[in-house]
Amino acid sequence: MALIDLLSILPTFQVLNEAFHLARITRLFKIVRLLKFGRYSKELAIFISVLKEQKSVLLSVLTLAIFYIIMTALLMFTVDDKFEDFFDALYWVTSALTTVGYGDICPHNDIGRLISMLSSLVGVAIIALPSGVITASYLHTVERLKQRKNISPEEEAQLAAID
Repeated sequence: MALIDLLSILPTFQVLNEAFHLARITRLFKIVRLLKFGRYSKELAIFISVLKEQKSVLLSVLTLAIFYIIMTALLMFTVDDKFEDFFDALYWVTSALTTVGYGDICPHNDIGRLISMLSSLVGVAIIALPSGVITASYLHTVERLKQRKNISPEEEAQLAAID
């Protein structure tokens, strides 16, 4: 239980003794202190439960995104001669899917540009899916918790048995 506390205290021993100066990696353990805030945050606990609850939906959206990226990269690699290798096409599709679009690689023929436009539209939809799923589930969980506060202990036991 006190492992996080131990890891967050280790960097202070570096100040006390010069022998610990070699263990500079322990400075990174100061970041571990941030993990302690997680146990005090109700919202973070709700968010983690939402991620666990919607794990299958989020994994299927991730699978869909990866499949779409690979298929579009293959299509762009064969259609547009601007892409010298498959990794260039994969890089371009990933940046187009996330609507970042750095502009360092772009299609040069009409078919490639048409695929680019469709890829951007589908990219917006694929990126929006997980946000919508997480938001809807988060709101549903918060509403369910509010309803539990306003019910009797017997009704709460019945709801717990259903969950």
